[in-house]
Amino acid sequence: MLRSSHHLARLSALLALLACLGPIPVALAEEQTHPTVAATAPAAEKQTIQGEIVDPAGYLKEGRRGSEVTERTFEAVDGGQTLALLEDGTDTLYLFLTEEPGEDPNELVYDHVNQHMKIAGRVYARSGMHGIVVSSAEPLETAETPPAPVPAAPKN
Repeated sequence: MLRSSHHLARLSALLALLACLGPIPVALAEEQTHPTVAATAPAAEKQTIQGEIVDPAGYLKEGRRGSEVTERTFEAVDGGQTLALLEDGTDTLYLFLTEEPGEDPNELVYDHVNQHMKIAGRVYARSGMHGIVVSSAEPLETAETPPAPVPAAPKN
């Protein structure tokens, strides 16, 4: 009994102190108004871009590019990595995107890793990132890919 009266006395003292202080303002966190989905999609701009198909992780972390890293690029892609286009002249990196979830963004460029391509599609940019939904992809002839020989004209 003595113990419960001690707790009761402490509780009474605390309540009396709170009554003397009056109402205490409670700071409520302001509700954040950052939507999880942007209200409007960025305008897609149709463009044709030339550059090298790269593993963006290997390029960003270690600067890997070129035909000497093709096997590593295939390992990354086969492990689930989305490829990217490294634009000639600007070194802007465009991640390959898809129209719908579940589609393969690498489908049109898979057989051309670490090669130079001419890519046409809708380009998106947001928060410093760039992406492209590919509509067509054509290999470019480069110093690493010699042009096909022209057949000799038949002699008469």
